[in-house]
Parts: sequence; structure tokens; C-alpha cells
Amino acid sequence: MVVIALLAFHDVFAVFASYHVGICVLLPMAVNLGWRRLGWSDHVGTLGLTGPGTRRGLALGTALGAASAVLILAAFQLRGTEWLANNAVTATLESWGATSDRWPALVLFMVVVNGPAEELFWRGFVANEMADVRSRANRLLLPSACYASYHAVTVLLLVRSLEAAALMLTAVFGAGIFWAWLRDRTGSVWPALLSHAAATAAYMAVALPLLTN
Repeated sequence: MVVIALLAFHDVFAVFASYHVGICVLLPMAVNLGWRRLGWSDHVGTLGLTGPGTRRGLALGTALGAASAVLILAAFQLRGTEWLANNAVTATLESWGATSDRWPALVLFMVVVNGPAEELFWRGFVANEMADVRSRANRLLLPSACYASYHAVTVLLLVRSLEAAALMLTAVFGAGIFWAWLRDRTGSVWPALLSHAAATAAYMAVALPLLTN
């Protein structure tokens, strides 16, 4: 859905509607609430939002969120600004329908919805679906590889640098494995959700001033 929306329809907001809302949020609801006839409390429990590990997950997620934001800001301070401070980023965003007048909506969605929606799907719904898979390596690696796959398209088109794309995709894949491991260990999606949201907020805070200059 991400690749089709960007490369065929050239619309990043179609990605938000079809992938983030349609797949990440509504599909698990359709499966759990519609097909399986679970109640709402059971649905949010399967996503890892509630349960015995919730309090620990919230505390760990808050700490990891702060650490993620600091690491992202430090990484971009070292090299990231030179990767983003070029016409390729703005040109790509405009080709996706994200013209300058729509950047506030883009940033708002990315900060508020992107991370939580992805985590509720990959480390929430998908992790729960794979809970009976005996191999922990498969439980961690397979969803993380799927999660990282579409970033290969978006990242490379945005930065237009193989070095930058390779580093960022390695970080995305590694983060996916780490978040999946946290979900596996704690039973809670909150560590992944909060740290992902904080990381997104941090890189958007770096990118926005560069895009508007």
C-alpha cells in the first residue's frame, strides 16, 4: 500500500489513509472485533495496550522515548542535516502531494499517528498473531523485515544517498527487532509505541526547519 500510494498515485496522504489508518488501525479491529467477536477490552489487550505488563511498559517506554529523542537529535547533528538540506527532500515530498502548504498536516500526522499506528500493528497485532511461533528469531526477524521493507523505498527517495539510506534502513530494521524483543519480553506494546513516537517527533523537529528554509 505504501509503495503503490507513493509511486502510482504520488500521494503521501493516501499512504496515511490506506496504510496507517486502514491497515494498521482498522484491519486489527476488523479481525478482532468483527471476525473473532472479541470485546473492546480483549482487543486492546491483544495489542499489548493493557495487561500485567502495562505499568512497567509505560515506565520503560517513557525512558526509552527520552533516550530515542536524544540519540536521534545527536545523530542528525553529526551528519543528518547535510543529508536533508537539499532540494531532493522537498522535491520528493512535493511529488507525493506534500506541498509546503500541507507540511503542517504532514508533520502533525507523523508526530501523532505514524509511530503509534505502526506499533499497534507490527508490535501489537502482528506480534500477538505470531505469539505461538516457537522460534523467537522468527517472531522478531520476520515482522521487522516486513516493517523495514517499505522504508527502503521512502528513505532512498527522500535522501537520494546510498550511504544515508543504508544507515537509516539499518537503524529502522534494528529498531524493529529491538521493539519486537521488548514486546516479546514485557508483553506490552508501550515501550515500542512511546519510543517510536518520540523518535519520530525528534527527526521531524530536525527536518521541518530545514525544509522551510
